[in-house]
Amino acid sequence: MKHVKSVELKEEVRRIHQHNAHMAAEVVRLCEREGFGFVIYAAANEWRRRDPVGAHTVGPCAVFTEPCDCKRGRSCDKCHGCGWQFKRVAKKRA
Repeated sequence: MKHVKSVELKEEVRRIHQHNAHMAAEVVRLCEREGFGFVIYAAANEWRRRDPVGAHTVGPCAVFTEPCDCKRGRSCDKCHGCGWQFKRVAKKRA
């Protein structure tokens, strides 16, 4: 009996993987046809319409990061030792 459940479970897992691969391929075809950005934008709008409280949003980036050119480590006032700074910070201080 235990072996039968194991075989059934493996078959169900295989079926789910096949279904997911098929769905992922469909999404890629849609994105290639309509544009990846548009599909993400449309999906975010639909998600927000269905769940206005818990939905993620998609939009233009507010800031970017770039490597910091400092050599001061934690005492750097731009990156505080992490080695990365916000691009808008770099423009402001340049």
